Amino acid sequence: MSGWSPRTVQDRLQELKEIGLVEISTPALKSPSTFRLLADKQPLPNARQSSKKAPLPSLEQDKKNLLKTYSTKPNKLSARQRELADRIETALRTHGNQWTNDAGKWINRIKSAPGKCERVIAEVESAMKERRIKTTSARYAEQIWKEFAP
Repeated sequence: MSGWSPRTVQDRLQELKEIGLVEISTPALKSPSTFRLLADKQPLPNARQSSKKAPLPSLEQDKKNLLKTYSTKPNKLSARQRELADRIETALRTHGNQWTNDAGKWINRIKSAPGKCERVIAEVESAMKERRIKTTSARYAEQIWKEFAP
């Protein structure tokens, strides 16, 4: 009943007693009444709350849904394509964190030309190890993509 005004409580006392939320004891001679909240009962929903709502997901389920929502590697990729997507994601996140901007482009490239993507990814990984990348890994990967023949 926290947050209810005294007037609302007075108006609802009989209803609260009927549904078993409150026990009211009024002594003789019009002394002040004593109200005791009964913890075992849940209140009936009001008009706003009466619409059926699905229960909130658990924290683990919420994390899974979040990953599905923001994942750029949908289940439509084959195992090889998924591995390529993981490799390019790692490379693009390492230098300049460009994966969020370029993910869709690279997923489409992996689907359409997986062989060329594999060569580009291998070159980007090699250049990263040898510290040959002067700009970002995303720009380097784009440059290599344009240089390599299909």
